[in-house]
Amino acid sequence: MPKDTVVNYVNLVEWPAVAWDNWDGVAKLTGDSAHCMPIYRDEGVNHGTIDGCILADALKSAADGLVTPQQAVQDYEADMRLRGKEAVDVSHQACLDAHDYREINTVGSIAPLGKKNV
Repeated sequence: MPKDTVVNYVNLVEWPAVAWDNWDGVAKLTGDSAHCMPIYRDEGVNHGTIDGCILADALKSAADGLVTPQQAVQDYEADMRLRGKEAVDVSHQACLDAHDYREINTVGSIAPLGKKNV
């Protein structure tokens, strides 16, 4: 690479779901706004969709009188935080695996890029 090549730094951000003030169940977060992760497993949209479905089910339970709206949101957030943290952790590991240049040519699903051990 020429010495005058400009190298940009890409700062990927992970944000496992943490507790936030939901104003007594009035404000809800879903998807990347609740648990942002690097793109290495390409599942962010899936989590946003799943979050929306689980939240809708929780709010329906509240509308049906099975739980209070506040409890519905608390239950949703507890599930989402656990699921979101697991997804962020797995995506983080996938990022590390994708950049482990000592192993990238010999093991795993990306072995065709290099010489396989036989």
